[in-house]
Amino acid sequence: MSETTIGFIGLGDMGAPMAARLLDAGFIVSSCAHRRRQAIETLKQKGMIERPDLGAVAQDADILITILFWTKARRTKCSMGRTAPCRAFVTVRRSS
Repeated sequence: MSETTIGFIGLGDMGAPMAARLLDAGFIVSSCAHRRRQAIETLKQKGMIERPDLGAVAQDADILITILFWTKARRTKCSMGRTAPCRAFVTVRRSS
């Protein structure tokens, strides 16, 4: 089991399965609810940690992954880039 904490932002049709695979691989994964409460509840049953907001997700993460529509991803990265102490920041571009 990995002690690496992955903050995951964007639990939609692509992000939720990706977060589930990380949990299955033994990573500690945290996220917060935004648009889809159902995704949070399903992933919490697999062991995901729910945080109260985006800042808390970023603060606790060693690695921060965002999978959002491109304009939202840019705003999220810009707003968190200065405050997130994580080792890595990954943006999955979804423009379709």
